[in-house]
Amino acid sequence: MDGLEKRRDPRLAMRLSLLCRKLGEPTPTLCAGTVLNVGRGGLYFETTATDFEPGGLAEVRFAVPPQTSR
Repeated sequence: MDGLEKRRDPRLAMRLSLLCRKLGEPTPTLCAGTVLNVGRGGLYFETTATDFEPGGLAEVRFAVPPQTSR
């Protein structure tokens, strides 16, 4: 990889806790993880679960904290 950004939409770096599960499974397991970046076209998250693949469909839930004034 050459290090150049190839995404159409920019990503915002962040660290947020999440809950996720793989879609399309008869009995999906709920997993915990961490969102590392998010954008209009998708997000990147880390989890210790082994059943997720890049580009796969997942239900992901996380809360974005309200913006605080400085």
